[in-house]
Amino acid sequence: FVDRTGKWVIEPQFDKARAFSDGLAPVANGKNWGYINEKGEMVIEPKYRDAEVFSDGLAPVKDKDWGFIDTSGKVVIPMDYDITAGLAFLSGKNEKGFIDGLARVKTKKGWGFLDKNGKLLGDTWFENAEPFEAVK
Repeated sequence: FVDRTGKWVIEPQFDKARAFSDGLAPVANGKNWGYINEKGEMVIEPKYRDAEVFSDGLAPVKDKDWGFIDTSGKVVIPMDYDITAGLAFLSGKNEKGFIDGLARVKTKKGWGFLDKNGKLLGDTWFENAEPFEAVK
């Protein structure tokens, strides 16, 4: 990790790293992902098969399936979902996470949207659900 002048802020020590968000960045050594703070200290132990950046205070993490943790590392939405199929980055937002308070998830039933409490928006599962942006 470097600052705007190109000076090392956190020396290279990880096999993979993603951007900071909410003061934390997902990093991996080998196959396991965890999170470091802006001092480079490991604050959420590397135990996930994959991990994404935080959005709206939650981050998608993968064990067998995907779930969401808060910035303390507590699992707040169980790892029961697939959120990877057909995703891309749009408008600088991480579409594996929350956008305007909702996350797009997939189960065997189909696609749906969860709020930050893990509650399904409505009771319908869709064959496909595209990312969205709230209109105000």
